[in-house]
Amino acid sequence: MAAVVNETTVKTSTTSESFSAGQRLRAADTVSDTVAADGGASGSVTTDSGTYDVWVGVVDRRLTGECHCTDARAATLCPHAVALALNAIACGLPWAPAAARDADTVDPQDAYGQLTAAEKGQVLEALLAERPGLRADVGRLAVALLDGPGSARHGRAQRADTEGLRQETAVMVEDALRELEIEDLRTGHQPGFGYVDVYEAAGSLVEEALEPYKQDITRRLGLGFTGAAREIALGLLDALAACEGDYDGDQVLNYAGEDLAHAYGWGVREQLRAAGAPLPEDE
Repeated sequence: MAAVVNETTVKTSTTSESFSAGQRLRAADTVSDTVAADGGASGSVTTDSGTYDVWVGVVDRRLTGECHCTDARAATLCPHAVALALNAIACGLPWAPAAARDADTVDPQDAYGQLTAAEKGQVLEALLAERPGLRADVGRLAVALLDGPGSARHGRAQRADTEGLRQETAVMVEDALRELEIEDLRTGHQPGFGYVDVYEAAGSLVEEALEPYKQDITRRLGLGFTGAAREIALGLLDALAACEGDYDGDQVLNYAGEDLAHAYGWGVREQLRAAGAPLPEDE
């Protein structure tokens, strides 16, 4: 039996950020080899970070996708899956619910690839409980991940590699800021807060978008990974500077104030200075 899959179906099967990113990927003509497969559609999505083989289909009356990118989640479509689904709809491909598969027939690697970050954490904890001897190796990998290429211990030879963490952070922060929805502004009388004007509300949304990255800086500084913390801070400031004045229309950033890097980044600068790892301009 055919299933009805349209743009609304795709939009309600993912986050607003992934849907927007998927639209951009399709508009950039990154989707290729879109064909009907296993009751859905398969194809390839090529970006600057590589080529991803993707499948999208209806499972248990829910649109789902399979992709091995880091954004793939069990509950929502990743941007690559969104791009493929939109392309399949435009091509008029038929959709049909995929046949249910017994757990014994599922590829364990495919199952692991569809786990959320939280579920992967649960799997890791279960594995360590079964094999405590792996804790040393897991700890070593954790240090390598959090330390990042920005640590001074790596020396000048790898200084160019630090741009990766900084650029990655800048891209993610800028995307988060530009995707803030004007409909989310909580203005007027707010219970417990009194009257909130549009500028204060916009500032709150910007701070909320930056908070995960500020927490990451705090976490790495607490572990002594000052180099990586600095690179994340620099990426955050780069994103704020990139957004400065580069927007139009009725967007949240229109009401967030001027000199965004100073208005929302000074606390990060002070934090690094207090930790003995000031940013270059503050040294």
